[in-house]
Amino acid sequence: MTVYENIAYGLEIRKLSEDKISNVVKNIASVLNIEHLLERRPSTLSGGEAQRVAIARGLAIGSKFLLLDEPFANLDPSTTSRLILEMKVWKRELGLTVIHVTHSFEEALLLGDRVGVMLDGRMSQVGSVKEVFSNPRDENIASFLGFENIIEGMANGELLEANGVRIVLPTRYFGRVRIAVRSEDIILSEEPFRSSLRNMLEATVVDVMDIGGLFKVTLDVGGLTLKALVTRSSAVEIGIQPGKKLFAGFKATAVHVFEA
Repeated sequence: MTVYENIAYGLEIRKLSEDKISNVVKNIASVLNIEHLLERRPSTLSGGEAQRVAIARGLAIGSKFLLLDEPFANLDPSTTSRLILEMKVWKRELGLTVIHVTHSFEEALLLGDRVGVMLDGRMSQVGSVKEVFSNPRDENIASFLGFENIIEGMANGELLEANGVRIVLPTRYFGRVRIAVRSEDIILSEEPFRSSLRNMLEATVVDVMDIGGLFKVTLDVGGLTLKALVTRSSAVEIGIQPGKKLFAGFKATAVHVFEA
């Protein structure tokens, strides 16, 4: 079938008139920017175009609720970025409720109003995007959401001691706990920080990995391993390389505490 016939199929099953079908198909095609594809065959469509047609076919029958399972999984990054922006518009203009299943943090952050993290077949945490990504409920969720630095130690008030390293906590805790810090929350410097950062640790660079525009730096801090993300320009300016001595700093509020 042509794209037009694919979108119209559900309406034809419901015995709508030709005029009504034509109006609905053209309106949906306009919103999804696929008017120029209506006479095309599926085999001639790109991945992004096929995704738009599939969504249009669901919307044509009046659906106000969509379940999208990894809708961008087989698309190239530029097409995915374009569709994410377009989907924000579709959702608003069409008043849609969408459950969007994805492994992509970018999709969750850009498209989500609420997000649920599913681990081991269970919904482990549900809340606003900001709440879940900023305040994971436990260390398993934190690890899944990209908190690479998870450290166990003994807390005594606002101080955690782990392997002789002292880390300032955001509030008072006592006993054995684990903490998590995002790699992007760690700042590197050749000199001690003159700022409000309450955690400033002497570190040695163990490894540097180029991950496309950013460098992931593995650090040894008194026997503890920390990972930091820095921009290419910062890495060049500081001269980051294995063996170099640096200071690693982060705010106490960047530390998330969990029971051990």
